[in-house]
Amino acid sequence: MRIATLVLALAASCSSKPQNGPPPDPAVVVAGRTYPLKVVATRDGRKALADLDFSSDAVLVLHGHARYQHYEIPRRFDLLVLDDAGKILETWTQAEPVEGGVTTAAESARALFLPPGSGAKAGDRVSLPPIKVAGEPEAALRIGARTVRVETARTWEERSHGLMFRPRMSKDDGMLFVYDRPDMKSFWMGNTLIDLDIAFFREDRTLINVVEMKKYPDPSTDPGDRARSEEPAVYVLELNLGWFRSHGLTDASGRPVGKVLFEPVP
Repeated sequence: MRIATLVLALAASCSSKPQNGPPPDPAVVVAGRTYPLKVVATRDGRKALADLDFSSDAVLVLHGHARYQHYEIPRRFDLLVLDDAGKILETWTQAEPVEGGVTTAAESARALFLPPGSGAKAGDRVSLPPIKVAGEPEAALRIGARTVRVETARTWEERSHGLMFRPRMSKDDGMLFVYDRPDMKSFWMGNTLIDLDIAFFREDRTLINVVEMKKYPDPSTDPGDRARSEEPAVYVLELNLGWFRSHGLTDASGRPVGKVLFEPVP
């Protein structure tokens, strides 16, 4: 069976051309120290930052909207979570790689990575140059009257990793798992630190059923409990626990109230 490709619209980033000769190299000032600056606009911090060097330069990461950001970077760094005005909302020092990565405790669309030992503190302000690049928006889905922002897991590796090791997720954020063909799906909560709605959808994007899953007390151990589709599914959507019921889209058994489907938002 041929599966129709789900097209998720992305916003194109843009930059302005210099008027008179090459512009000076951008730099950022943090706690009185100046760092060469690299700007990265991305939807997926795990992939975009995997090969970057934080030993001497600063890297400003721009996301499409404010949310709890998640990074998995096997390097030492200082992480500064910024608001749009450059105020530091949160700091994190990774002295050694952390299994499962880092999830920010503040919702933000900007993060600044620095070499360890920056001395930055929450509440300080960072002096940034003018930024003329926009963050790439996350893929968006409309379900009923609501819009959710999702990361998309298409490869075996992405689907296997899923939302593992994340202690929190923003209210209308989630992850969409995309498969090549419809079959019976089964999910478990290994290394999953948040309670989830696990929703199964047919090839035509109509909802089959939702299973509400609590995080397991020992997330590294197979609890035996599974969220299973009641029919062959092509898409699986994970959102925060109770999302579907709270919006009147499913009944107590997890079955849809009327016809429920998701549509990609351009």
